[in-house]
Amino acid sequence: MQGYDRWLEQPFQDHYHHLDGLEEMTEQVLEEPEFDPLNIETFFKAIDDACLYSIKDKIATILQEEFDPAWGWRELGTEIYEAVYRYCQSAAEKEAIKRYNEGLEGQER
Repeated sequence: MQGYDRWLEQPFQDHYHHLDGLEEMTEQVLEEPEFDPLNIETFFKAIDDACLYSIKDKIATILQEEFDPAWGWRELGTEIYEAVYRYCQSAAEKEAIKRYNEGLEGQER
């Protein structure tokens, strides 16, 4: 039973508190215009930074199969949006980590 209760120890609690703080900060950063995937400038920046290259094969498959205009465009749009969202979320996570670490440095002084 001792191994089961280890998560109650302070280092584990601190670790998960740290993760919760980063997740919350990432969500806050995602709401800022330069990280918001619904902001048109951010959307195009993500595309300009080649975020779609990671789904190149999916896009090719969608376009090469018997393309149904009613469904194919929706599927293609969904893939593109999800790639842009992943790009924005990754950028927001990096920014949140940077801000979190800067906050820790400020506390040490």
